[in-house]
Amino acid sequence: INMSGEDREYYLKLPAGEYKVAFNSDKVRFGGYGKFRKTLYKSKKKKNGTTGVLIKIPKLSFIYLKKV
Repeated sequence: INMSGEDREYYLKLPAGEYKVAFNSDKVRFGGYGKFRKTLYKSKKKKNGTTGVLIKIPKLSFIYLKKV
């Protein structure tokens, strides 16, 4: 969720695997700007051993990820 007035990047710690975008409130049909277009994320391991994804979420929107 990004309820700020600007686009933000978030790192989400997630188990290893692939995640698809199940819902994207930034779609034009929901009143969004249509900026967010990515549909699939693969979690990557960082140097410190954690796994997760880096997501840029447009202002005033949210996305829901589902593991595939």
